[in-house]
Amino acid sequence: MAANSLMPRESYLESTASVKVYFPSRFIAAVVKRIVFPLGRPYVVPSDRLGHQVARLLIEPSATRDRLTAGVYIDQRSDDPVRAIELALDATVAAEPIEDKVRVAVKKGRVAAKLPPGAGPEVLDARAVEAGVITADEALLLAEQRALTASVVRVDDFGPDLGRSLLVPPQPVTIHAAAARQVQPAQTVGERAAA
Repeated sequence: MAANSLMPRESYLESTASVKVYFPSRFIAAVVKRIVFPLGRPYVVPSDRLGHQVARLLIEPSATRDRLTAGVYIDQRSDDPVRAIELALDATVAAEPIEDKVRVAVKKGRVAAKLPPGAGPEVLDARAVEAGVITADEALLLAEQRALTASVVRVDDFGPDLGRSLLVPPQPVTIHAAAARQVQPAQTVGERAAA
């Protein structure tokens, strides 16, 4: 079928199954469902709960995540994107209990949650430190986690020159010594005789 070649099978089946929702009559919807899927749906859509469980296994440090990422090479350069993701994940896991403390303090009214216009979350962190909810070191950890997460999320961040500076070679191209020698023009017969 032409439709199968244009979209994945699951997407095609899902969109076909959702067509029955738009019929005003339940009877017509049931007939269409029976025609489209005479033996029932060939698959079951996973629940949101299962999706969240899988996401948590991939995000948090676990044996499952270690098995999946066992062969992944992580370069130690600071500009390596895989390393940046790993650092952001580690910082997020470390910052979670601190964020929970601040959230509980806001709910109990110990920390004012309303921020002035243009203020960032660091203002809320400073208020939590003043109230004794978190320490200054924990506030620094939260700021570091936000910076790491922002660097990972910012995938299409271009400078004012829109990346043109990346096209300029960082150093001049060197030419091999043999190619750099200039070829002398051929001498004419008269020039050779005079020499």
